[in-house]
Amino acid sequence: MTPAQARNEVERLITTLFGIGVAIDSSPVLNLTSHGETIVTWSNNMSLSELFGQTSTLQEYITTLDNRWYSVVLSDGALLQFSYTFKGNTLKKHRLSYHPCPIFFQPLELQHYTIAELLQLFDGRELRDRLRIEGAIRFDYDIDSGTLDHPPSHLTISRLTSRIPVFAPLSLGHFVRFTFAHFYPEQWQACEELRKWSCSAFDTCLPDVEHERLFIQWKRA
Repeated sequence: MTPAQARNEVERLITTLFGIGVAIDSSPVLNLTSHGETIVTWSNNMSLSELFGQTSTLQEYITTLDNRWYSVVLSDGALLQFSYTFKGNTLKKHRLSYHPCPIFFQPLELQHYTIAELLQLFDGRELRDRLRIEGAIRFDYDIDSGTLDHPPSHLTISRLTSRIPVFAPLSLGHFVRFTFAHFYPEQWQACEELRKWSCSAFDTCLPDVEHERLFIQWKRA
């Protein structure tokens, strides 16, 4: 996978999600150059450290929304973020994340108002009544920062300290299959293009894993 291929694939996914009515907003897919690296990402207003620092509180969701730090907003307010960093054509880093919207919105509400407008309309009590306790999931990869306790490819859920080892970097296809099959099963079953999204293969980067410690792996073609 090259930077151009990564950018084209992210753009194709965003177009597909709009086409099936699952997306309501998106950010342009950018190719940025920094220290000899090419970053395929959603914003030029965020440093690499910030890319890997967000969690999933309501205020962080609002901040992320206000600054458009997302690749695409789904029809339920969830945010998807796609970022790949290359040195030449070699993948060095990635971030693929799914941030559920912490507030429940009716579909009709999102047809007439933006999420930001709805958050301003609701008072504190209504926001509490609509609160959803769902954590973000994030697949990170950084080949130069891997240790036994911080695997180079890992899944973070619930807390920033939870880094579940992952067999290899994730292609966008792996992320699409994981996210939509588990969190949007109706759309997954209805959209053949999502179900058949191709997956790129990367070499394993899994460090020696302690005996009986769980890690994530998948069947390779």
